[in-house]
Amino acid sequence: VNQNPKLLRLYREYQASVARSGYADKLPDPRVGANIFGDPIETASGSQTANMSLIQSIPWIERLNAQEQQACFEAMAIRAEYAAERLRVISAIRVGWYQIFVIDRQIETALANKQLLETLIDVANARIATGASTQGDVLLGTLELSKLEERLLSYRERRRVFQSEVNRLVGRDAEIAIATPDHLSISDVPTDSRAVHQIALQSQPEIEAARLRTQATRWGIEVARMRKRPELTLSANYF
Repeated sequence: VNQNPKLLRLYREYQASVARSGYADKLPDPRVGANIFGDPIETASGSQTANMSLIQSIPWIERLNAQEQQACFEAMAIRAEYAAERLRVISAIRVGWYQIFVIDRQIETALANKQLLETLIDVANARIATGASTQGDVLLGTLELSKLEERLLSYRERRRVFQSEVNRLVGRDAEIAIATPDHLSISDVPTDSRAVHQIALQSQPEIEAARLRTQATRWGIEVARMRKRPELTLSANYF
């Protein structure tokens, strides 16, 4: 959660959006300008060589309030999207880690079977020397051993893929080793599908993010409608 690049990006976007919402309802910044005349302008008050101006625009208060509402809903939507992505990252890491655990157990079983096959092949070779067995038994054992070697290679390749994916989600080098325990304690969750569906509707951040985005869009339409109204502009000039 602290190192995943996508989570870090979403959290920074959320912080930036919160900062924008803090001044969304404020008046626009005043504008200051200055002009210098190459040739002085002669007026009834005398020769004028320069002037300074200060301009302040004052939009409708309703528009400022709508802008604030839009910015707040956008910030909350990004926060919900961050929470949804956080759940996805944690879920993907857990799934990947459990897959690594299963592959490790498969590798252990394959290695034990390999050791057993090698023992049986040695026994068959010894029986061939005494004439109690045939070469076919050794060939059959060797064939099974080669299949087991291919399976072990496949297991190790799959483990490397899952390890790289988990490390990518964590935000670290793909070659960093991931260890798994020998046994897991598994507990059942006494919740039926309807209860899970109801919980998702009430607390799933992705659904909440869609609702908040809809609210932000509605306030954005209101802001666009308010922009058609004329603004009041105050201007002061000093020559």
